[in-house]
Amino acid sequence: MALKTLEPVMTRQHELAVMRERNRHRLDLLGLVAGFLVSLGSVGGALVFGLHSDYWMAAIMLSPSVLAVTKLFVLRKSDAKDVRAAGSALGAVTQPGGPQPLP
Repeated sequence: MALKTLEPVMTRQHELAVMRERNRHRLDLLGLVAGFLVSLGSVGGALVFGLHSDYWMAAIMLSPSVLAVTKLFVLRKSDAKDVRAAGSALGAVTQPGGPQPLP
């Protein structure tokens, strides 16, 4: 009698575990795609800025902060070091009177 009542519970728990594993796989794949798109956009942006002789923006597009964001998407974890790198790059971009593009 006890086994008959336990069997549906065990079946439901197994179904939930399988569903969680599928969702985890989808989330991992989505992180990889997002990281790839961020990296591709960053390199593409750096090339565009470089071709327009704006070397400061090209350097920012390839800065450690972009690598930190990519790491966040792909590995889904970040260190304090990564957060500081992203903050420092954002501060450099938003400061008034920043470096002028080279002619």
